Amino acid sequence: MTVSTTIRSGVRAIHLKGAGLFFACLAAAVGTADAHGLRLVASAPMCRAELVSAKGSTMDRPAEINIGYTITHVQVATDADAACAARGKGAAVSGQDALIAHYNDPQVRGAAIDDLGDLRRAGASVVRTVFWVSQAADVSLNKSASPRGPLARMIARNGILPEQYPKNLARFAADVQQAGYKLLVVVFGNQGRSAPHCRSAGRWGECYDPAYDARTWSAMAEMIRAVKTESLPRLRVVFDIAGEYCFANKPKMLVERNAEHYVRYMTARYHETFGDHNYIVSCLAGAHQAALAEAAIPYSAAFLSRLSPKPAFFDLHVYLNSPAPIEQVLVAADAAARRLGVPLIIGETFANNVVLFDVIKHMRAANRLDSLQDILVWPLRMGSKCSIDLKPTGVLNWVLPAFPQP
Repeated sequence: MTVSTTIRSGVRAIHLKGAGLFFACLAAAVGTADAHGLRLVASAPMCRAELVSAKGSTMDRPAEINIGYTITHVQVATDADAACAARGKGAAVSGQDALIAHYNDPQVRGAAIDDLGDLRRAGASVVRTVFWVSQAADVSLNKSASPRGPLARMIARNGILPEQYPKNLARFAADVQQAGYKLLVVVFGNQGRSAPHCRSAGRWGECYDPAYDARTWSAMAEMIRAVKTESLPRLRVVFDIAGEYCFANKPKMLVERNAEHYVRYMTARYHETFGDHNYIVSCLAGAHQAALAEAAIPYSAAFLSRLSPKPAFFDLHVYLNSPAPIEQVLVAADAAARRLGVPLIIGETFANNVVLFDVIKHMRAANRLDSLQDILVWPLRMGSKCSIDLKPTGVLNWVLPAFPQP
């Protein structure tokens, strides 16, 4: 079994979680999180779906699905796998290259603009970014809170971020629009005791402190407001305000209770402050979590269906690589999207998750999964030893051939 780490946007996983983002353990990927907010994935041999169609069948025709990617860092080590094997899971990326934290650096911005242009010309039309935030009172819990850490965490003091960070995000959004994209998804990854999965004494969710919620929302709203005041007539921007905190009706699971409280709080604050539907609450279908995801998806959808306005999309992150569980969670997510009357997007998956791509094509050929609008890949190959092992310009090498774009 090989071992790799991934920096992930989400701040939650079921059963196996960590103080940073989350870990999960699949038949094909195992995860867990550490103080660096990194996700550890152990990969077993991948089971590729054998979905063969006759030449000229509908499965051979391009799917009408928008393709995109997540960008968090502008540089990745050329010897990423070897570097991570030798020096640890975060060795392939540097906090100095973190996109939003350092977008005021002309070199970071210039590299990002080049990548945005190259990937747009290649066929991508949607893009996603993630930044991570810790509260100053919480930094002692996480040694990677330094701006030099791989996540380049932004430190908020009493819920207020340095003004450079909102400016950076707004400037990035303007550059995304200039490059010709039609959708930008912005993900807020809160860390430490403000995160519902916060682990203490070996128990996931034990150190989450709801008293931090107001400060978390303050920092989040600061970033959102900066983008909303930017002139972006040709770009839709949607905010993931509860990354992978889609929750199941599991009252005996502390982390599920935490997640439900957090989602209810953040959606209420978003509605009170902004009043529009340009927000989402994403869901995880990760390692050995297909059954839990199938429970969380309809339960969360029932809650979201009672909100007004409803979220922009139903966002599912798929880190499964076996056809049967993939199809099961896609069916559940499709039903959730239809219940909400919104499109379905796959906001994250391995860049080379060809099993998922095959299942999607098979379902679409059978006139199923019509709600699916976008697929965005994470810059990581299944089985890698790294957090991120693909440069931005390499992330589309598998998904674009599967779903050719006009």
